[in-house]
Amino acid sequence: MVNSTDIIFGAAPAMPYEQVLLQYLPCRQEVDRLTAPYFRSRAIRAPFLHTSHFARWYQKFWEAPHAASSLWASILFSICHVSENVLLPDSGPSLPTGRYAAAAAHCLIAGEYQRPRRFAVEALLLYLQVECVCCLDIPDDICTLFGLLIRLATKAGYHKEPGSGTFSPFEGEMRRRTWSLAMQLDLLLSFQAGMPSTVQFPTWDAQPPTNLQDSDFDEDTLVLPQARPATMDSDISFYISKHKLMVVFEKILRHALGPLDNDGKIVNALDNELRTTYTALPEMLRPKLMTESVFDPPADIVTRLCVFAIYAKSLCVLHRPYVTQGRPESVLTCYAASSDLLRYFCDAYTTFQPGGLNESERWFMGSITWNDFLLASMVLCLVLCVTSQKALGVDIDHEQTITLLRKANAACTEQATRSRDARRVMKLLEHVIARYGQFRAQTASPGLSREIVIPGLSASSSIPVTTMESDPMFTGDAAFDDAWLPNDGPSGLTHDPSWVYMEEFLQLPDYDFIPGS
Repeated sequence: MVNSTDIIFGAAPAMPYEQVLLQYLPCRQEVDRLTAPYFRSRAIRAPFLHTSHFARWYQKFWEAPHAASSLWASILFSICHVSENVLLPDSGPSLPTGRYAAAAAHCLIAGEYQRPRRFAVEALLLYLQVECVCCLDIPDDICTLFGLLIRLATKAGYHKEPGSGTFSPFEGEMRRRTWSLAMQLDLLLSFQAGMPSTVQFPTWDAQPPTNLQDSDFDEDTLVLPQARPATMDSDISFYISKHKLMVVFEKILRHALGPLDNDGKIVNALDNELRTTYTALPEMLRPKLMTESVFDPPADIVTRLCVFAIYAKSLCVLHRPYVTQGRPESVLTCYAASSDLLRYFCDAYTTFQPGGLNESERWFMGSITWNDFLLASMVLCLVLCVTSQKALGVDIDHEQTITLLRKANAACTEQATRSRDARRVMKLLEHVIARYGQFRAQTASPGLSREIVIPGLSASSSIPVTTMESDPMFTGDAAFDDAWLPNDGPSGLTHDPSWVYMEEFLQLPDYDFIPGS
């Protein structure tokens, strides 16, 4: 199966739209089966896809598929791709699971997506969003396409607040939602790749999405109804909350790319703005442990975790440059934020596995959330290294910290074959645990699998941990030598001076840790 991005970049031949339908479009019954769960999963459904509006276009599509817009067809194929890969417990017929992504890419080319036209921005955005939730490591070409997407959306005016009379109320709201999602993903992916955001934040004035249910308005709405109260849950409240946090996160990233704030005024101001923004979010978006969430819908569980992950990540990114400087406030903040994020992640990790309580939302284990988990793992390692050698008057729970790092290492080990960054962080965790892991959980015998339980969490949420002696993965570095080659540059996760500090402090050989640091 050809990689779908190869089609977009011209490395593989593109098909005419008619041939795409002939080769990739299944019967309507199968597409119905794939489309329905997408619109039931409000945590992953793109906010610019209005249910009633989409349903009407969906009906028209099946009346004459060959006459439909190929860009709209790309949206449909992207929906099928994400449903087949991360929403349905059974992937259906044993066919290559990338076929619908390839079809979506072919439709983008057939519709000349690079030109501003109806559905161009939405089709490319949905294609990219789906790629983000279906893999752990984001390929570089996806980040390149995000740069193209933002420029395309800007050229089409999505970054500006819709003027009166220019667009209908419905179109204006959908454009706000499209820009909001594009802005959020561009910022998250740029940070993950270690590159500046494509969005130029001082240049856009599009307002956040309005807190409305799809049933509150439609294409024929003359005036948008008054927004629902922020405390009232809706299909869009999740994205609105993320939008507010991401605006602050962008300021934090800009600060992190600049010189250190020696007097701490800027750090304190940004910290206060972030905490104030998070505190003002609806209470329903506060995270809870799985023991308190057994009867909650999976979508509610993942939206709470997503919002908290952005908040905790923002704190880590803001304060981690000051941890190695010995700033006690930053050390404490990074310790609390990274510990909390790891605790919630590890608590819920197994519930997203096949047969788990949240299997229907296993997209949560995609690249962006996984990146947050790896970041928290590394920040907690950094805190442990710094506090072990500096008398900062900062008290951390050493035993619980090692327990969390062991659980993080177990998750990295499970995903090592799927994620390059997981292998890198796994190496770091091994060294830190070996150096500071005086705390040892009881084991039946050396070399056997054991379970570590975080205090306060249920035993059922434990992640199996395999000792290094019993796993052939750890018998030597040869199996992963390809992951440490010089031409395999560091991602945004590891491209930070603080990791140079850890490399030197732990006396790690270059080939065994992070290249290019």
